Amino acid sequence: MEPHALTIHETRELLRTRAVSAVELTEALLARIAQVDERIRAYLCVTPEPALVAARQADERLAAGDPAPLLGIPLAI
Repeated sequence: MEPHALTIHETRELLRTRAVSAVELTEALLARIAQVDERIRAYLCVTPEPALVAARQADERLAAGDPAPLLGIPLAI
């Protein structure tokens, strides 16, 4: 699984079926950013700690059955 190459729909299905957690996705994408951003400089600010807190909260909500469509999907603006 290459999380950076997944569509939102694919990512949502992985989260829904619990094939991957929001924390795992976030950690994988943070690792990808660390790997490539020095070359491409796409991010002005990366906030790993708040992202991981939000991912843990998303995993809790997903486990409780929250159906929010974008819940747990990492986002970069």
